[in-house]
Amino acid sequence: MPEELADRLDAFADEHDHTGRSEVVRESARLLLTEFVADVVSVDYSIGPLDTPETLRNG
Repeated sequence: MPEELADRLDAFADEHDHTGRSEVVRESARLLLTEFVADVVSVDYSIGPLDTPETLRNG
């Protein structure tokens, strides 16, 4: 990891009461993945619903 990035992570950790850069990275990853999952779930299916096993059985 570049020293400049490590310094920025350390400064962010200090400013936001994190225990260290690893906590900042873990929390950032969680937030990013949560946002990504929310974006995937909120996809606009205006072209029609997805076929599910139930809709395929019921025609």
